[in-house]
Amino acid sequence: MSEATATESSLKQLLDKMVAAKQLSATDAKNLGREHFKGTNGTVAEEDILRWLAHEYGLTFATLDDVEPDR
Repeated sequence: MSEATATESSLKQLLDKMVAAKQLSATDAKNLGREHFKGTNGTVAEEDILRWLAHEYGLTFATLDDVEPDR
């Protein structure tokens, strides 16, 4: 299996998992798949997808490490 095919398979699995967990809509997953998204190091991470999603909707992205949640 080529590296590109493995990355696409990895992306599809991650997107399917995120849709099932209601973290991402099926429409957004489909659009993201069309982007031929590839993370900065050649792999796809959930954080990379969430950053893309925030960008698509004009939102800022913050990890929980960056934010102190209210009690």
